[in-house]
Amino acid sequence: MALSGKRILVVEDEALVAMQIETILSGAGCVVLGPAAALVQALRLLADERPDAVLVDRNLVGFWSDRLALELRNRGIPFAFVSAYDEDIVPGHLKDVPYLQKPFQPEELLRVASNLVGR
Repeated sequence: MALSGKRILVVEDEALVAMQIETILSGAGCVVLGPAAALVQALRLLADERPDAVLVDRNLVGFWSDRLALELRNRGIPFAFVSAYDEDIVPGHLKDVPYLQKPFQPEELLRVASNLVGR
C-alpha cells in the first residue's frame, strides 16, 4: 500500500479521535507521529521531525489551526484538515487544502492520507 512506512503527524485535541486516526493509519503501515493535541506540541514535533504528511484538526483546544497550516505550507509539507466543522469555516487562503469531515469512515481517512503522500 502507498502508505506503508510513511510518516504522518496527527494533530488532534480529542484523545478518542486521535486514537482512532492512529489505529487506522498504523493498520495501513504508517509511522504515526504524535498525536499532538495543541499547536505548540505540533510545532515542537515539526522542529525535530519531517513528516510525509500531516492530518490537522481544524480547531485545537478552542483555537483555529491556521498558524499551523501556514507553517506546513511554508515548509512544503502536505496536509489536510480533519474536522467536525463544515468546510465553509476554512478561510479563503486555505480553501485548496483537502478537507475530511468527522465522523469519517476508515477508508475515507486512508484515501486522504494516500493522496497527501502521493503528491
